[in-house]
Amino acid sequence: MRALRPSALRAAARRPTRGALVKDVLLYAALALPAATGMMSPPRPGQASWPPPANCAAPPPPPASSS
Repeated sequence: MRALRPSALRAAARRPTRGALVKDVLLYAALALPAATGMMSPPRPGQASWPPPANCAAPPPPPASSS
């Protein structure tokens, strides 16, 4: 096993480039915006009362019977 040189360690621990940071921010915004807007919008009549992220884990409620 070869010993790592300090320059190799510095290169591995270097800050990400500006382009990588911009891509990360855009990806985060694209994934977070739909969930955030869904939680901020008022619920429609008959819509479940839990926020959208819970809809991913829980099945939808059964339809109300009209008897």
